[in-house]
Amino acid sequence: MIYPLNSRKILSVTSVGGKARALMEAGAAGLRVPEGFILGTEFFEPWLDTLRGSEAWKMLSSGNSEEARKASRLLKEKTRTLTFDPERTRLLRETLEEVFGNRFPLMAVRSSSPEEDTGESSFAGAYESILGATDASLDDSIRAVFSSCLDERITSYKRERGYDPSESRIAVIVQRLLAADRSGVAFSANPLNNDLDEVLINAAFGLGESIVSGVVTPDTYVFNRAENRITGKTIGKKETGLFAKGGGGSERKAIANPSAETLTDDEIREVADLCVRSEEMMQKEADIEWAYEKGTLYLLQTRPITTLFRV
Repeated sequence: MIYPLNSRKILSVTSVGGKARALMEAGAAGLRVPEGFILGTEFFEPWLDTLRGSEAWKMLSSGNSEEARKASRLLKEKTRTLTFDPERTRLLRETLEEVFGNRFPLMAVRSSSPEEDTGESSFAGAYESILGATDASLDDSIRAVFSSCLDERITSYKRERGYDPSESRIAVIVQRLLAADRSGVAFSANPLNNDLDEVLINAAFGLGESIVSGVVTPDTYVFNRAENRITGKTIGKKETGLFAKGGGGSERKAIANPSAETLTDDEIREVADLCVRSEEMMQKEADIEWAYEKGTLYLLQTRPITTLFRV
């Protein structure tokens, strides 16, 4: 029910979801991924069994959109009462000690749904993510991420994509939260102009959620992989950044020099190389999230790009 991210056995998407499987494959391919573990879909079966027994669950697949939205709200409310059974509590505590030792770091808790981050659908930014979870708040953080699989946005998106919301399953990733000073996203093919030779990089100070949520305008870099050179730079307005908070959670701080470039030329090349290696691993154009911690580059997430238009 619980699997280390660095496991040599790559598990099925059904067991660990698309995001977690991609991270396992990345680690096996030698890419640097923050340490952590996965609570597999089986881990949450008792919770799903409880929810499936309710009238609201039957309404999830209703053709009546108002009924379906009401069902989502009722089910999310019900998740607040869910707790882990003794066996799962024991397994979770044992895994925390095995992965992190006696001193638990701040953690990032993220979703990994079997339907998420496939070539057909991404659900990017739709599920809940908790940054800066502590040992004391971990159970609540896991519950919040689990609950997000019942959010109205998710169930509506699933119906539009031909998925049955009443067959929802989810896994959850728990990783060490990097004390990132710079982070961002990158695409191994440029989704803005469909150029397969261009790596597009967005970068800002602090944690990458500032970019994903649209709070800052990041720097944009273009690296031409065919010509092996940087072909474009646009410096964004990065007045604030989101940073890990010592006691748990995260906090927004003012950036002293917002017009400073986030990445050096060597770092642009390093991020571009990580993006290309992710593409080679997946054998599909890659959309990645990355971060620098104390000068070391990490891969946080990799998924296929779903917005390219083939000629």
